[in-house]
Amino acid sequence: MTKTNSYINKLLKITLIGCLAIIAIAIQSCTSKQRNEGTAYDDSMRWLDDSIAALAPSAPQAIEHGMREANDSITYYEYKLRMAMYYSLTDHPERADTLIKNVKAFAARQDDGFYAVNGTCASPRLNSLMAGAKACEAARDMSIHRDPRHIVELYNKTYKLLLNSDSKHNLPKTCANMADAYMLCNDLPNAAKWYRRALFLVDSLELPQKENITLYMGLAQIYVTLHNYGKAKFYNDQTEPHVKEMSPSMQAYYVNNLGNYYYFQGDYKNALLTFMRMKKMLEEHGMVRTFDMYLCKLNQADVYLNLNLLNEATKMLDEVEPYFHSKGDKTSIYYCYK
Repeated sequence: MTKTNSYINKLLKITLIGCLAIIAIAIQSCTSKQRNEGTAYDDSMRWLDDSIAALAPSAPQAIEHGMREANDSITYYEYKLRMAMYYSLTDHPERADTLIKNVKAFAARQDDGFYAVNGTCASPRLNSLMAGAKACEAARDMSIHRDPRHIVELYNKTYKLLLNSDSKHNLPKTCANMADAYMLCNDLPNAAKWYRRALFLVDSLELPQKENITLYMGLAQIYVTLHNYGKAKFYNDQTEPHVKEMSPSMQAYYVNNLGNYYYFQGDYKNALLTFMRMKKMLEEHGMVRTFDMYLCKLNQADVYLNLNLLNEATKMLDEVEPYFHSKGDKTSIYYCYK
């Protein structure tokens, strides 16, 4: 079962969705007019962020329109980062790389190179922008299985930037992503530490309790890894009533991990039913050519093998193997042949 792939998928999706929130900031300054304009900007960005998370076909055109109509350079690059996020969620994530570099370079050269000297930008708004770019970079590194220690470093930088930003409400998301990165390093104590910090920040920042949903999912995954299935069930049960509140990508993550929960206990019947649920859900959201779908089919193939359904397993592997070869995803290719 591709546990590593499920971690990578989760971190990619949570980070990208978290990035959308990180850079969806208000332009609030001195005057009433500016505050009104900032509110309108926020409303527009929230709509755009939802469209990106759902991979709406209209999202790229809306982003391009925003870039053309931007009143200042920071706004322009906030839209550019959103384009990077959109591409990162598609089956052409490599298109995001140059955009991410452009955003980072822009933020770094502001205020006479303040960032190079201090490690943070001079303004809260720029720190939000740079944090979003760093998080998006980490997500890309996850998607191509780069050194997880480097990914931890990127999240540490994101965390420090957010401490000096106007997007502090995104600190719990970053802590959760840090926890997942430590899981990739097989460092469960630090993973648990960062999940606990995330839970603490949700309370201390007085954020809605729904923010805990993804943290429960992460804790469930840790307990599956530790083979503590009683604790894992507890956190999965906390999550199940809120599935419809999640974005499609987060629904996919939850159902994938639920399938792993059954798989590792040898309950292949329920594992298969769960992965079939995931496949149907992805189809309903038009996500048939995404990493989530190919991950789902790879896990289904594994379950079919354990149920001695060799024809079904072969069919699934024939569908997924070309995709992972085209992406150079050595970890997933390994599981195709395992």
